[in-house]
Amino acid sequence: MAKKKLESQELTFSFGNEKLENIECSVEVDDDSNWNKVNVVTNNPDIIRIQDCECVDVKISIRNITGDSSRDTEINKASIQGFGMSLGRKDPTFSFYLYPKEVYIYHRYARPTKRRKVTLHYYINKAPMISPYYRLIPNELGEVKKNSNPSLEITLDNKIKIKSEVAFSYNLQGDDFESKRYQRLTTSFSRKRNIVEFIQEEISPQVDDLLMLSTLLHDGKVAYTSWKAEADGLTILYYKSSRKKADDNDSGRFKNLIEPQNVRDFLTSTLKVYKKSPYKHSIDNAIYTLMLSNSTVIELSYLAYFQAFESMVLTFKRIMGTEFIFSENDFKLMRASIEKTISIHIPDDKLLRQKVKSKLGELRRVSLKDAANNFIEHFDIDLGSLWPLFDDKGKGIIGLTSIRNVLIHGDLLPPDALRSVAIASHHLRVLLIRCVFSLLDWEIQRTQVRSDHLISTHHLFDGEVLSDSLSDIFSFFSEKK
Repeated sequence: MAKKKLESQELTFSFGNEKLENIECSVEVDDDSNWNKVNVVTNNPDIIRIQDCECVDVKISIRNITGDSSRDTEINKASIQGFGMSLGRKDPTFSFYLYPKEVYIYHRYARPTKRRKVTLHYYINKAPMISPYYRLIPNELGEVKKNSNPSLEITLDNKIKIKSEVAFSYNLQGDDFESKRYQRLTTSFSRKRNIVEFIQEEISPQVDDLLMLSTLLHDGKVAYTSWKAEADGLTILYYKSSRKKADDNDSGRFKNLIEPQNVRDFLTSTLKVYKKSPYKHSIDNAIYTLMLSNSTVIELSYLAYFQAFESMVLTFKRIMGTEFIFSENDFKLMRASIEKTISIHIPDDKLLRQKVKSKLGELRRVSLKDAANNFIEHFDIDLGSLWPLFDDKGKGIIGLTSIRNVLIHGDLLPPDALRSVAIASHHLRVLLIRCVFSLLDWEIQRTQVRSDHLISTHHLFDGEVLSDSLSDIFSFFSEKK
Protein backbone atom coordinates (compact mmCIF):
# COMPACT_ATOMS: atom_id res chain seq x y z
CA MET A 1 0.00 0.00 0.00
CA ALA A 2 1.51 3.33 -1.09
CA LYS A 3 0.11 6.77 -0.33
CA LYS A 4 -0.14 9.34 -3.11
CA LYS A 5 -0.06 13.09 -2.41
CA LEU A 6 -1.24 15.80 -4.79
CA GLU A 7 -0.60 19.30 -3.46
CA SER A 8 -2.45 22.44 -4.59
CA GLN A 9 -4.81 20.81 -7.08
CA GLU A 10 -7.86 22.47 -8.59
CA LEU A 11 -10.89 20.25 -8.04
CA THR A 12 -14.37 20.44 -9.54
CA PHE A 13 -17.21 19.00 -7.44
CA SER A 14 -20.52 18.02 -9.05
CA PHE A 15 -23.51 17.21 -6.85
CA GLY A 16 -27.16 17.17 -7.84
CA ASN A 17 -27.60 20.04 -10.28
CA GLU A 18 -24.84 22.10 -8.70
CA LYS A 19 -21.14 22.42 -9.39
CA LEU A 20 -18.16 23.89 -7.52
CA GLU A 21 -15.33 24.65 -9.92
CA ASN A 22 -11.62 25.32 -9.41
CA ILE A 23 -11.54 24.66 -5.66
CA GLU A 24 -7.87 24.57 -4.63
CA CYS A 25 -7.26 21.48 -2.49
CA SER A 26 -4.55 19.16 -1.28
CA VAL A 27 -5.34 15.51 -1.94
CA GLU A 28 -3.90 12.37 -0.35
CA VAL A 29 -4.84 8.91 -1.64
CA ASP A 30 -4.65 6.27 1.05
CA ASP A 31 -3.72 3.50 -1.41
CA ASP A 32 -2.81 4.46 -4.96
CA SER A 33 -3.41 0.90 -6.17
CA ASN A 34 -7.06 1.08 -5.21
CA TRP A 35 -8.18 4.71 -4.56
CA ASN A 36 -10.71 3.51 -1.99
CA LYS A 37 -10.12 6.42 0.42
CA VAL A 38 -9.14 9.99 -0.49
CA ASN A 39 -8.39 12.72 2.05
CA VAL A 40 -9.15 16.28 0.84
CA VAL A 41 -8.03 19.49 2.59
CA THR A 42 -8.95 23.04 1.48
CA ASN A 43 -9.21 26.59 2.79
CA ASN A 44 -12.07 27.50 0.46
CA PRO A 45 -15.27 27.99 2.55
CA ASP A 46 -17.46 27.23 -0.48
CA ILE A 47 -16.74 23.57 0.17
CA ILE A 48 -19.30 23.65 3.00
CA ARG A 49 -21.99 23.27 0.32
CA ILE A 50 -21.09 19.59 -0.16
CA GLN A 51 -21.09 18.74 3.56
CA ASP A 52 -24.53 17.12 3.61
CA CYS A 53 -24.42 15.57 0.13
CA GLU A 54 -24.94 11.82 -0.14
CA CYS A 55 -22.37 11.57 -2.92
CA VAL A 56 -20.35 13.76 -5.25
CA ASP A 57 -18.41 13.45 -8.49
CA VAL A 58 -14.96 15.02 -8.45
CA LYS A 59 -12.63 15.90 -11.30
CA ILE A 60 -8.94 16.80 -11.08
CA SER A 61 -7.32 18.08 -14.27
CA ILE A 62 -3.56 18.54 -14.72
CA ARG A 63 -1.83 19.80 -17.86
CA ASN A 64 1.89 20.32 -18.24
CA ILE A 65 3.36 23.67 -19.23
CA THR A 66 4.08 22.70 -22.85
CA GLY A 67 0.59 21.32 -23.30
CA ASP A 68 1.76 18.03 -24.87
CA SER A 69 0.27 15.84 -22.13
CA SER A 70 -2.56 15.93 -19.61
CA ARG A 71 -4.06 13.87 -16.83
CA ASP A 72 -7.74 13.91 -15.86
CA THR A 73 -8.84 12.07 -12.73
CA GLU A 74 -12.56 11.36 -12.35
CA ILE A 75 -13.77 10.25 -8.90
CA ASN A 76 -17.30 8.93 -9.34
CA LYS A 77 -20.15 8.60 -6.84
CA ALA A 78 -18.02 9.26 -3.78
CA SER A 79 -19.59 9.33 -0.33
CA ILE A 80 -18.35 12.02 2.09
CA GLN A 81 -17.32 11.22 5.64
CA GLY A 82 -15.49 12.94 8.48
CA PHE A 83 -16.24 16.48 7.33
CA GLY A 84 -14.55 18.87 9.77
CA MET A 85 -13.23 22.38 10.18
CA SER A 86 -10.22 23.63 12.14
CA LEU A 87 -9.38 27.25 12.94
CA GLY A 88 -5.86 28.51 12.34
CA ARG A 89 -4.14 31.90 12.50
CA LYS A 90 -5.54 32.87 9.11
CA ASP A 91 -8.30 31.09 7.27
CA PRO A 92 -10.18 28.04 8.56
CA THR A 93 -9.19 24.68 7.10
CA PHE A 94 -11.80 22.18 5.91
CA SER A 95 -11.06 18.48 5.58
CA PHE A 96 -13.05 15.35 4.71
CA TYR A 97 -12.72 11.87 3.24
CA LEU A 98 -14.04 10.69 -0.10
CA TYR A 99 -14.95 7.01 -0.54
CA PRO A 100 -15.41 6.60 -4.31
CA LYS A 101 -17.40 3.91 -6.06
CA GLU A 102 -14.92 4.03 -8.94
CA VAL A 103 -12.09 6.17 -10.30
CA TYR A 104 -10.88 6.78 -13.86
CA ILE A 105 -7.51 8.38 -14.65
CA TYR A 106 -6.92 9.45 -18.26
CA HIS A 107 -3.33 10.14 -19.40
CA ARG A 108 -3.24 11.79 -22.83
CA TYR A 109 -0.06 12.29 -24.85
CA ALA A 110 0.55 14.59 -27.82
CA ARG A 111 3.06 12.11 -29.22
CA PRO A 112 1.08 9.04 -30.28
CA THR A 113 2.52 5.56 -29.81
CA LYS A 114 1.02 4.35 -33.10
CA ARG A 115 -0.89 1.53 -31.41
CA ARG A 116 -3.68 0.35 -33.69
CA LYS A 117 -5.15 -1.79 -30.93
CA VAL A 118 -6.08 -1.24 -27.32
CA THR A 119 -4.19 -3.43 -24.86
CA LEU A 120 -6.12 -4.14 -21.68
CA HIS A 121 -4.80 -5.55 -18.38
CA TYR A 122 -6.97 -6.59 -15.40
CA TYR A 123 -4.93 -6.83 -12.20
CA ILE A 124 -6.11 -9.68 -9.98
CA ASN A 125 -5.00 -11.22 -6.71
CA LYS A 126 -2.78 -14.30 -6.74
CA ALA A 127 -4.68 -17.21 -8.29
CA PRO A 128 -2.36 -20.21 -8.80
CA MET A 129 -4.93 -22.35 -10.62
CA ILE A 130 -5.11 -19.92 -13.55
CA SER A 131 -1.56 -18.57 -13.34
CA PRO A 132 1.15 -19.78 -15.71
CA TYR A 133 4.29 -21.12 -14.06
CA TYR A 134 7.00 -18.43 -13.94
CA ARG A 135 10.49 -18.49 -12.53
CA LEU A 136 13.09 -15.71 -12.60
CA ILE A 137 16.68 -16.88 -12.89
CA PRO A 138 19.26 -14.11 -12.23
CA ASN A 139 22.97 -14.57 -12.86
CA GLU A 140 26.19 -12.91 -11.73
CA LEU A 141 26.17 -10.59 -14.78
CA GLY A 142 22.97 -8.92 -13.60
CA GLU A 143 20.85 -10.60 -16.25
CA VAL A 144 17.49 -12.15 -15.49
CA LYS A 145 15.96 -14.94 -17.52
CA LYS A 146 12.34 -16.02 -17.35
CA ASN A 147 11.37 -19.66 -17.30
CA SER A 148 7.67 -20.15 -17.90
CA ASN A 149 5.00 -22.39 -19.36
CA PRO A 150 2.28 -21.19 -21.78
CA SER A 151 -0.37 -18.80 -20.51
CA LEU A 152 -3.92 -19.92 -19.95
CA GLU A 153 -6.03 -18.48 -22.79
CA ILE A 154 -9.83 -18.37 -22.88
CA THR A 155 -12.00 -17.08 -25.75
CA LEU A 156 -14.87 -14.85 -24.62
CA ASP A 157 -18.33 -14.69 -26.21
CA ASN A 158 -17.37 -11.77 -28.45
CA LYS A 159 -14.39 -13.76 -29.82
CA ILE A 160 -11.94 -11.73 -27.75
CA LYS A 161 -9.19 -13.88 -26.27
CA ILE A 162 -8.05 -13.25 -22.73
CA LYS A 163 -4.80 -14.56 -21.24
CA SER A 164 -3.81 -15.12 -17.64
CA GLU A 165 -0.31 -13.72 -17.27
CA VAL A 166 2.32 -12.83 -14.71
CA ALA A 167 4.16 -9.50 -14.73
CA PHE A 168 7.17 -8.33 -12.71
CA SER A 169 8.46 -5.02 -11.41
CA TYR A 170 12.15 -4.64 -10.60
CA ASN A 171 13.91 -2.49 -8.07
CA LEU A 172 17.52 -2.07 -6.93
CA GLN A 173 18.01 -1.33 -3.23
CA GLY A 174 21.73 -0.71 -2.76
CA ASP A 175 23.38 -3.94 -3.86
CA ASP A 176 20.18 -5.94 -3.50
CA PHE A 177 17.92 -6.70 -6.42
CA GLU A 178 14.20 -6.90 -5.65
CA SER A 179 11.38 -8.18 -7.80
CA LYS A 180 7.63 -8.02 -7.21
CA ARG A 181 5.23 -10.32 -8.97
CA TYR A 182 1.76 -9.37 -10.24
CA GLN A 183 -0.95 -11.49 -11.79
CA ARG A 184 -3.17 -10.10 -14.50
CA LEU A 185 -5.57 -10.97 -17.28
CA THR A 186 -4.63 -9.46 -20.63
CA THR A 187 -6.52 -8.94 -23.87
CA SER A 188 -6.60 -6.55 -26.82
CA PHE A 189 -9.17 -5.21 -29.25
CA SER A 190 -9.48 -2.78 -32.13
CA ARG A 191 -9.81 0.80 -30.98
CA LYS A 192 -13.40 1.92 -30.41
CA ARG A 193 -14.95 5.38 -30.40
CA ASN A 194 -15.68 4.96 -26.68
CA ILE A 195 -13.05 2.68 -25.16
CA VAL A 196 -14.39 2.80 -21.59
CA GLU A 197 -17.94 1.99 -22.63
CA PHE A 198 -16.78 -1.00 -24.68
CA ILE A 199 -14.64 -2.33 -21.81
CA GLN A 200 -17.30 -1.91 -19.14
CA GLU A 201 -20.18 -3.26 -21.22
CA GLU A 202 -18.54 -5.91 -23.40
CA ILE A 203 -15.45 -7.18 -21.58
CA SER A 204 -15.67 -6.56 -17.81
CA PRO A 205 -18.92 -8.56 -17.32
CA GLN A 206 -17.30 -11.55 -19.01
CA VAL A 207 -14.15 -11.13 -16.93
CA ASP A 208 -16.36 -11.10 -13.83
CA ASP A 209 -17.89 -14.40 -14.96
CA LEU A 210 -14.45 -15.90 -15.54
CA LEU A 211 -13.25 -14.79 -12.13
CA MET A 212 -16.41 -16.08 -10.43
CA LEU A 213 -15.68 -19.57 -11.73
CA SER A 214 -12.01 -19.12 -10.82
CA THR A 215 -13.16 -18.28 -7.29
CA LEU A 216 -14.98 -21.62 -7.18
CA LEU A 217 -11.91 -23.51 -8.39
CA HIS A 218 -9.62 -21.92 -5.82
CA ASP A 219 -12.17 -22.21 -3.02
CA GLY A 220 -11.03 -18.64 -2.42
CA LYS A 221 -11.99 -15.30 -3.92
CA VAL A 222 -10.39 -14.19 -7.21
CA ALA A 223 -11.20 -10.63 -8.31
CA TYR A 224 -9.79 -7.46 -9.84
CA THR A 225 -9.87 -3.99 -8.37
CA SER A 226 -8.24 -2.18 -11.31
CA TRP A 227 -7.53 -2.35 -15.01
CA LYS A 228 -5.29 -0.42 -17.41
CA ALA A 229 -6.02 0.24 -21.09
CA GLU A 230 -3.27 1.51 -23.42
CA ALA A 231 -4.11 2.95 -26.80
CA ASP A 232 -2.61 5.38 -29.30
CA GLY A 233 -1.76 8.51 -27.27
CA LEU A 234 -3.92 7.44 -24.34
CA THR A 235 -3.64 5.41 -21.16
CA ILE A 236 -6.70 4.83 -19.00
CA LEU A 237 -6.47 3.57 -15.42
CA TYR A 238 -9.63 2.29 -13.74
CA TYR A 239 -10.08 1.51 -10.04
CA LYS A 240 -13.13 -0.30 -8.72
CA SER A 241 -12.71 1.50 -5.43
CA SER A 242 -15.80 0.09 -3.72
CA ARG A 243 -14.50 -3.47 -4.14
CA LYS A 244 -12.32 -4.75 -1.33
CA LYS A 245 -9.00 -6.24 -2.40
CA ALA A 246 -9.06 -10.02 -2.25
CA ASP A 247 -6.31 -11.83 -0.37
CA ASP A 248 -3.86 -13.88 -2.40
CA ASN A 249 -4.73 -17.56 -2.77
CA ASP A 250 -2.14 -20.16 -1.86
CA SER A 251 -1.69 -23.47 -3.63
CA GLY A 252 -2.58 -25.59 -0.61
CA ARG A 253 -3.49 -29.19 -1.21
CA PHE A 254 -7.06 -28.96 0.08
CA LYS A 255 -7.93 -25.60 -1.48
CA ASN A 256 -8.12 -26.38 -5.18
CA LEU A 257 -11.37 -28.08 -6.14
CA ILE A 258 -10.19 -29.65 -9.39
CA GLU A 259 -6.84 -30.84 -10.72
CA PRO A 260 -4.74 -28.08 -12.36
CA GLN A 261 -4.56 -29.97 -15.66
CA ASN A 262 -8.35 -29.73 -15.97
CA VAL A 263 -8.63 -25.96 -15.53
CA ARG A 264 -8.65 -25.02 -19.22
CA ASP A 265 -11.24 -27.66 -20.03
CA PHE A 266 -13.37 -26.61 -17.04
CA LEU A 267 -13.41 -22.90 -17.88
CA THR A 268 -13.98 -23.49 -21.59
CA SER A 269 -16.98 -25.76 -21.05
CA THR A 270 -18.60 -24.32 -17.91
CA LEU A 271 -18.40 -20.64 -18.91
CA LYS A 272 -20.88 -21.34 -21.69
CA VAL A 273 -23.23 -23.17 -19.31
CA TYR A 274 -22.85 -20.56 -16.57
CA LYS A 275 -23.59 -17.53 -18.77
CA LYS A 276 -26.89 -18.96 -20.03
CA SER A 277 -27.95 -20.82 -16.90
CA PRO A 278 -31.27 -19.86 -15.28
CA TYR A 279 -29.47 -20.79 -12.03
CA LYS A 280 -26.74 -18.17 -12.52
CA HIS A 281 -27.94 -16.02 -9.61
CA SER A 282 -28.19 -19.07 -7.33
CA ILE A 283 -24.71 -20.22 -8.39
CA ASP A 284 -23.29 -16.77 -7.60
CA ASN A 285 -25.02 -16.78 -4.23
CA ALA A 286 -23.59 -20.23 -3.43
CA ILE A 287 -20.05 -19.27 -4.42
CA TYR A 288 -20.20 -16.07 -2.35
CA THR A 289 -21.48 -18.12 0.59
CA LEU A 290 -18.65 -20.63 0.23
CA MET A 291 -16.20 -17.76 0.74
CA LEU A 292 -17.27 -17.31 4.36
CA SER A 293 -14.23 -17.10 6.62
CA ASN A 294 -13.28 -20.15 8.69
CA SER A 295 -13.40 -17.84 11.70
CA THR A 296 -17.16 -17.31 11.24
CA VAL A 297 -19.37 -18.72 14.00
CA ILE A 298 -20.27 -22.32 13.12
CA GLU A 299 -24.01 -21.79 13.43
CA LEU A 300 -23.95 -18.78 11.09
CA SER A 301 -21.90 -20.63 8.47
CA TYR A 302 -24.27 -23.57 8.64
CA LEU A 303 -27.35 -21.43 8.12
CA ALA A 304 -25.70 -19.53 5.25
CA TYR A 305 -24.80 -22.78 3.46
CA PHE A 306 -28.33 -24.09 3.90
CA GLN A 307 -29.86 -20.85 2.64
CA ALA A 308 -27.75 -21.10 -0.52
CA PHE A 309 -28.88 -24.69 -1.01
CA GLU A 310 -32.55 -23.76 -0.49
CA SER A 311 -32.17 -20.92 -3.00
CA MET A 312 -31.12 -23.45 -5.64
CA VAL A 313 -34.05 -25.71 -4.80
CA LEU A 314 -36.50 -22.78 -4.93
CA THR A 315 -35.17 -21.72 -8.35
CA PHE A 316 -35.58 -25.32 -9.51
CA LYS A 317 -39.21 -25.42 -8.30
CA ARG A 318 -40.04 -22.19 -10.10
CA ILE A 319 -38.41 -23.30 -13.34
CA MET A 320 -40.18 -26.67 -13.22
CA GLY A 321 -43.48 -25.14 -12.11
CA THR A 322 -43.60 -27.28 -8.96
CA GLU A 323 -43.49 -24.61 -6.26
CA PHE A 324 -47.13 -25.22 -5.33
CA ILE A 325 -49.26 -28.36 -4.97
CA PHE A 326 -52.52 -26.65 -5.94
CA SER A 327 -53.41 -23.76 -8.20
CA GLU A 328 -54.40 -20.55 -6.48
CA ASN A 329 -58.10 -20.95 -7.33
CA ASP A 330 -58.26 -24.61 -6.24
CA PHE A 331 -56.53 -23.79 -2.98
CA LYS A 332 -58.96 -20.95 -2.22
CA LEU A 333 -61.86 -23.40 -2.37
CA MET A 334 -60.04 -25.95 -0.25
CA ARG A 335 -58.97 -23.36 2.27
CA ALA A 336 -62.49 -22.06 2.70
CA SER A 337 -63.68 -25.61 3.41
CA ILE A 338 -60.90 -26.24 5.95
CA GLU A 339 -61.58 -22.91 7.70
CA LYS A 340 -65.24 -23.88 8.12
CA THR A 341 -64.16 -27.17 9.70
CA ILE A 342 -61.81 -25.35 12.06
CA SER A 343 -64.59 -22.98 13.10
CA ILE A 344 -66.84 -25.96 13.88
CA HIS A 345 -64.21 -27.67 16.05
CA ILE A 346 -63.04 -24.47 17.79
CA PRO A 347 -66.24 -22.41 18.16
CA ASP A 348 -65.41 -20.46 21.32
CA ASP A 349 -61.75 -19.42 20.96
CA LYS A 350 -61.24 -16.81 18.21
CA LEU A 351 -57.51 -16.36 18.96
CA LEU A 352 -56.84 -20.09 18.68
CA ARG A 353 -58.77 -20.27 15.41
CA GLN A 354 -56.64 -17.44 13.99
CA LYS A 355 -53.44 -19.23 15.02
CA VAL A 356 -54.50 -22.43 13.27
CA LYS A 357 -55.78 -20.67 10.15
CA SER A 358 -52.55 -18.65 9.79
CA LYS A 359 -50.68 -21.93 9.13
CA LEU A 360 -52.96 -23.07 6.31
CA GLY A 361 -50.94 -21.30 3.59
CA GLU A 362 -48.15 -23.83 4.09
CA LEU A 363 -50.43 -26.62 2.83
CA ARG A 364 -50.20 -25.26 -0.71
CA ARG A 365 -46.42 -25.44 -0.94
CA VAL A 366 -44.44 -28.52 -1.93
CA SER A 367 -42.37 -29.76 1.02
CA LEU A 368 -38.65 -29.07 1.08
CA LYS A 369 -37.99 -32.80 1.26
CA ASP A 370 -39.92 -33.56 -1.93
CA ALA A 371 -38.50 -30.53 -3.76
CA ALA A 372 -34.91 -31.20 -2.68
CA ASN A 373 -35.12 -34.88 -3.62
CA ASN A 374 -36.51 -33.94 -7.06
CA PHE A 375 -33.73 -31.35 -7.50
CA ILE A 376 -31.02 -33.84 -6.51
CA GLU A 377 -32.46 -36.53 -8.79
CA HIS A 378 -32.87 -34.13 -11.74
CA PHE A 379 -29.23 -33.00 -11.63
CA ASP A 380 -27.91 -36.40 -10.51
CA ILE A 381 -26.10 -34.85 -7.53
CA ASP A 382 -23.84 -37.34 -5.77
CA LEU A 383 -24.65 -37.63 -2.04
CA GLY A 384 -22.12 -40.37 -1.38
CA SER A 385 -20.11 -40.18 1.90
CA LEU A 386 -22.11 -37.15 3.06
CA TRP A 387 -24.26 -36.53 6.12
CA PRO A 388 -27.88 -37.38 5.09
CA LEU A 389 -30.03 -34.42 4.20
CA PHE A 390 -33.20 -35.72 5.92
CA ASP A 391 -34.08 -37.73 9.01
CA ASP A 392 -34.27 -41.51 9.15
CA LYS A 393 -35.31 -42.16 12.72
CA GLY A 394 -35.30 -45.94 12.17
CA LYS A 395 -31.55 -45.76 11.47
CA GLY A 396 -30.88 -43.20 14.18
CA ILE A 397 -30.22 -40.40 11.69
CA ILE A 398 -30.97 -36.72 12.22
CA GLY A 399 -30.58 -35.01 8.86
CA LEU A 400 -28.95 -31.71 7.95
CA THR A 401 -32.42 -30.19 7.57
CA SER A 402 -33.39 -30.89 11.18
CA ILE A 403 -30.16 -29.35 12.43
CA ARG A 404 -30.97 -26.30 10.33
CA ASN A 405 -34.45 -26.09 11.89
CA VAL A 406 -33.01 -26.13 15.39
CA LEU A 407 -30.49 -23.40 14.57
CA ILE A 408 -32.90 -21.15 12.68
CA HIS A 409 -35.32 -21.11 15.62
CA GLY A 410 -32.61 -20.02 18.01
CA ASP A 411 -32.39 -23.23 20.01
CA LEU A 412 -29.03 -23.26 21.78
CA LEU A 413 -26.95 -26.38 21.34
CA PRO A 414 -24.84 -27.66 24.25
CA PRO A 415 -21.07 -27.15 23.87
CA ASP A 416 -20.44 -30.89 23.53
CA ALA A 417 -22.67 -31.00 20.43
CA LEU A 418 -20.83 -28.21 18.58
CA ARG A 419 -18.10 -30.53 17.31
CA SER A 420 -20.70 -32.69 15.57
CA VAL A 421 -22.45 -29.59 14.19
CA ALA A 422 -19.09 -28.41 12.83
CA ILE A 423 -18.66 -31.77 11.08
CA ALA A 424 -22.21 -31.54 9.72
CA SER A 425 -21.37 -28.03 8.47
CA HIS A 426 -18.36 -29.36 6.52
CA HIS A 427 -20.58 -32.01 4.93
CA LEU A 428 -23.23 -29.39 4.07
CA ARG A 429 -20.52 -27.24 2.50
CA VAL A 430 -19.37 -30.11 0.28
CA LEU A 431 -22.99 -30.79 -0.70
CA LEU A 432 -23.28 -27.14 -1.77
CA ILE A 433 -20.06 -27.39 -3.81
CA ARG A 434 -21.31 -30.55 -5.51
CA CYS A 435 -24.58 -28.78 -6.35
CA VAL A 436 -22.67 -25.94 -8.02
CA PHE A 437 -20.55 -28.34 -10.09
CA SER A 438 -23.67 -30.26 -11.11
CA LEU A 439 -25.47 -27.08 -12.18
CA LEU A 440 -22.40 -26.25 -14.27
CA ASP A 441 -22.60 -29.72 -15.86
CA TRP A 442 -19.18 -30.76 -14.52
CA GLU A 443 -18.74 -34.33 -13.27
CA ILE A 444 -18.17 -34.70 -9.53
CA GLN A 445 -15.69 -37.48 -10.26
CA ARG A 446 -13.43 -34.86 -11.85
CA THR A 447 -13.33 -32.78 -8.67
CA GLN A 448 -11.64 -32.88 -5.29
CA VAL A 449 -15.00 -33.27 -3.55
CA ARG A 450 -15.62 -36.76 -4.93
CA SER A 451 -16.16 -39.37 -2.23
CA ASP A 452 -12.95 -41.38 -2.56
CA HIS A 453 -10.78 -38.26 -2.46
CA LEU A 454 -12.56 -36.80 0.58
CA ILE A 455 -12.37 -40.07 2.51
CA SER A 456 -8.65 -40.52 1.76
CA THR A 457 -7.59 -36.93 2.48
CA HIS A 458 -9.96 -35.50 5.08
CA HIS A 459 -10.70 -37.19 8.40
CA LEU A 460 -14.06 -35.41 8.77
CA PHE A 461 -15.41 -37.65 5.98
CA ASP A 462 -14.15 -40.86 7.49
CA GLY A 463 -17.02 -43.33 7.97
CA GLU A 464 -16.34 -43.84 11.66
CA VAL A 465 -16.18 -40.10 12.35
CA LEU A 466 -19.46 -39.58 10.49
CA SER A 467 -21.13 -42.44 12.38
CA ASP A 468 -20.02 -41.08 15.77
CA SER A 469 -21.26 -37.58 14.90
CA LEU A 470 -24.63 -38.87 13.69
CA SER A 471 -25.00 -40.80 16.95
CA ASP A 472 -24.05 -37.73 18.98
CA ILE A 473 -26.65 -35.50 17.28
CA PHE A 474 -29.30 -38.23 17.49
CA SER A 475 -28.72 -38.48 21.25
CA PHE A 476 -29.11 -34.71 21.61
CA PHE A 477 -32.42 -34.72 19.74
CA SER A 478 -33.66 -37.69 21.75
CA GLU A 479 -32.86 -35.99 25.06
CA LYS A 480 -34.40 -32.73 23.79
CA LYS A 481 -37.77 -34.43 23.51
